[in-house]
Amino acid sequence: MPAGIQTSGIGAVPDASPQITNVTGFVLGIIGQTITHNGTEFATLGALVKALTQRSISRIVMNPKVLTEDNSPAEIFVGLNTQFPTQSIANNLGTIVTQNFEFRDVGTTLKVTPIIGNNDIVTLEIQEEVSSIVSGGVTAASTLTNQVIGPTTKVNRTTTRVHVPNGFFLILSGMLSDTVNRNRTQVPCLGSVPVIGAAFSDKQVQDTKQNLMIFVHPVIIDTEEEIDNITRHEQNIYRVKSRRPKEWVMETDEAMDFFNIIDTENSNGTEDCY
Repeated sequence: MPAGIQTSGIGAVPDASPQITNVTGFVLGIIGQTITHNGTEFATLGALVKALTQRSISRIVMNPKVLTEDNSPAEIFVGLNTQFPTQSIANNLGTIVTQNFEFRDVGTTLKVTPIIGNNDIVTLEIQEEVSSIVSGGVTAASTLTNQVIGPTTKVNRTTTRVHVPNGFFLILSGMLSDTVNRNRTQVPCLGSVPVIGAAFSDKQVQDTKQNLMIFVHPVIIDTEEEIDNITRHEQNIYRVKSRRPKEWVMETDEAMDFFNIIDTENSNGTEDCY
């Protein structure tokens, strides 16, 4: 993002701390240069992502990197263009003779517009959407005796405008769902007997929580040398990934490479399991 424009009216961010604390739960927007999670300090965001991945409590949905000019929007979409039935025309017998469809994007969309201000404060207008097709979910549009079946989608959307210092991390997050499932199985009659009934029954409680975390790291690029360094870094990532057959390893390593956790230039091609 070339620093060609100095927008007035944007000064320093007084609450921008060089350290992020109290990240447990990830329910707030946070700005900082280091992150403390569960008592452990992480110098980079990649180290935190790696720690969470090793504990099997995180999944990287998308790790996009976009380059744009000051005050110009950048958008990236990864997903499918899925058809949805919209209108049906049937004859007198109720048989559909014409079916109209429209195509909608289903996947992950990220749109960011950066505005560079005084003291290298970057104002970010962020629009993020994660949509997916619900397994087993259908939408039925009835036309006389026929039904046109279409997919049902689940959408999570975030729209915000924030001020972030150059090179700082921004975490946007929110609780998507908190589901508690309780299952009880028992031997008929005996399982309901007080005291001894516990020996003839089984109770299971499952608490499932889902969080959507968005990590934003704006960096102002002023020189051709910085652009060359980024280009070489991405080329190194591509060369390393081309030697690794497991796609799930590639996706995790790409996030690590982006935050300089893995030395891609001197990598010996070994694989790490998470």
